[in-house]
Amino acid sequence: MTTAPEDHSEPRTDPDVAHAIADAIADLGADGDFLARGLLTLLQSLPAVRHTAMNDDRRAFLIKSHSITEEQLYRAERNVARGALVLKQLETWMNEAWRTTSMRDTAALLHSSEDELHDAVAKGSLMSVRIGDEERIPTWQLSSRVPGELLPHLDALLPTLLPQWSPTTIGAFFRTRQEDLRDFGSKTPAAWLDDGGDPEAILRIIEAAERR
Repeated sequence: MTTAPEDHSEPRTDPDVAHAIADAIADLGADGDFLARGLLTLLQSLPAVRHTAMNDDRRAFLIKSHSITEEQLYRAERNVARGALVLKQLETWMNEAWRTTSMRDTAALLHSSEDELHDAVAKGSLMSVRIGDEERIPTWQLSSRVPGELLPHLDALLPTLLPQWSPTTIGAFFRTRQEDLRDFGSKTPAAWLDDGGDPEAILRIIEAAERR
């Protein structure tokens, strides 16, 4: 019979792997120190991986229902015990970190000032994220049609989302095509706004999602 994932009470990181991670960050062509500090902050904020096995009744039910084989279940449990969920969080963070820009660079792009950007964030008409010790602006909020401008109607949409959704979820939503936003094919909410679409259509999608 397949055994549950082994419990590694003292996990260790291969020094060669740690050096390879540092080299990979440097090879990204981004601000290596910024990404490394942010990654360290994120790692320190994550809960420890819990090495708990599924109870026998639950395992038996899943296997008997043919929703998963015993081998697949073992592999899934082993991956979770090794930190697969943590890895997914890190992948999401790196993706979001890559799509942000500094407050200074954003202010220069928008012909604005950092103080004005901070005021917009405080009012909920602009979203920022904190990575490491730096506040940054997710780039999906910038217009791709009109250089130096933000997407229109963010001030009407973000206050609805910010209390309920995480910055990662909000960013993913605005970059994902929605079937209800159609104009010669489905559009992402960001593209919809950029092309002059009615923000009420996006609000209806948000309200429908929150009712589920």
